Amino acid sequence: MKKRLVLVLTVCLSLLLAACGIPQEDYDDVIAERDAAMNAKESAETKVTSLETELSTVQSQIASLKSELAITQILVDLLGDMTRVETDAPRTTSTSSTAFSKYGFSFDYPQGSSPMELGLLGNNADDNSGMVQVYLEGAKE
Repeated sequence: MKKRLVLVLTVCLSLLLAACGIPQEDYDDVIAERDAAMNAKESAETKVTSLETELSTVQSQIASLKSELAITQILVDLLGDMTRVETDAPRTTSTSSTAFSKYGFSFDYPQGSSPMELGLLGNNADDNSGMVQVYLEGAKE
């Protein structure tokens, strides 16, 4: 009787286990979906790594360009200062000069040259119109 009971239990247990499974077709579909999802995940991770590398490259290029811009700005500032110094400096090597003061402005011009006053609206320069040019002696035409 014991043998019979063990045999009945074994048959029932094997029928129970066989009946609780899922169809092979459904199992294969789930495995295929899992594999596709894993491939998509790996592809996305590769893309993220590629984009992170590209971002790092672009950020280093931006840093390089910023430093080049800073250097360029310093050079422009220096050149601007040099231009101001150049225009503020006297253009003559002579140490003596003569002052011109008329029409509400004044300037110094080197000895050996002379100012020429020209009228623009009239024959002669006045407080409303005209110009003054300085010529080296003997260079007037």
